[in-house]
Amino acid sequence: MTLREAITKNGYLLLHNFLTQQQCEDILEIIRQYRAKHRVPKIERPAKPIPLIYSVIDGDTIYAHLPEILTVCKNVDALVDQNFDHELVPLRYQRARYNINLTETGGSYRWHYDPNPLTGLLYLNTVEGGELVFYPKYRIRVPGGVNSWGQRWVDRLLLAEPIRQIFGKPVSLPPQPGLLVLLHGTMTLHSVRQLTGDKERTGIICAYDYPNAEISVRNQLNDYLYSADAVGENDPNYLK
Repeated sequence: MTLREAITKNGYLLLHNFLTQQQCEDILEIIRQYRAKHRVPKIERPAKPIPLIYSVIDGDTIYAHLPEILTVCKNVDALVDQNFDHELVPLRYQRARYNINLTETGGSYRWHYDPNPLTGLLYLNTVEGGELVFYPKYRIRVPGGVNSWGQRWVDRLLLAEPIRQIFGKPVSLPPQPGLLVLLHGTMTLHSVRQLTGDKERTGIICAYDYPNAEISVRNQLNDYLYSADAVGENDPNYLK
């Protein structure tokens, strides 16, 4: 079964040892050195049952200051390009194309679907708590598009815990150095559990979409996900 066939069938794929332990440690040191000289935005957005609390280095910063991270992202790009035969390409918006997510003690990431069909999550370390929890192929698409009232209503219904317990098949995945997770982003409900240990959770995010695809709420998402500025409580991409 090819990588593409596996993601189509299961909704996700795990690729262990995409990076070696030493490569992960080298990248963590590069990030540490960058943070010693630069401020990194901390994002805190209320949500139930899981809030969004994390820090982020966005794609613009990676392009400008972190060439070693960019090289790693390009290697993920090459894997996707090879297996999806040019059908999916890196997100056209540089700021959201690649990210480094940093989650400290008490941090978490709210339940959501991604606006793009494929998301890669590359983990760099192990931590206590901070598991990625996801429900693959767990969305009912309705006429009117993802921003329609009907789609939002169905998404809310599927998010309810009693419904998830009956119809969902959750996967709980603790971070592991060098593990690359590929998710069918628009069809996989996912979140990050609260971090309980004193070691920060660090991962690289790569996003892929169809060529020339537009994200209608791009500006709102940028403010919500990559800026510490005060914005509305709701995720522009989910449960608006």
